[in-house]
Amino acid sequence: MMDSTVPLVRLRDLAADDRPYWNVDLLYILAVEEPSAWRLIEIAETWHADSIELSGAARANDLMGISGTKERVLVTVWWD
Repeated sequence: MMDSTVPLVRLRDLAADDRPYWNVDLLYILAVEEPSAWRLIEIAETWHADSIELSGAARANDLMGISGTKERVLVTVWWD
């Protein structure tokens, strides 16, 4: 399992930036519910990633710097 201490605040605010893109080798996809996350994982498996992980709401909220009880699911895709 990969561990990243980089918060996703920049990603959250990306739409407000003058340059709305950010090149990375680590992709976070926020799904609204677990069934959607599993479908995203199926799609991501075709991208030849080195690792694909699923994290629950607590981790998603922590990385984005928010709190709440909303059931978010975070799909993390990483290429080496």
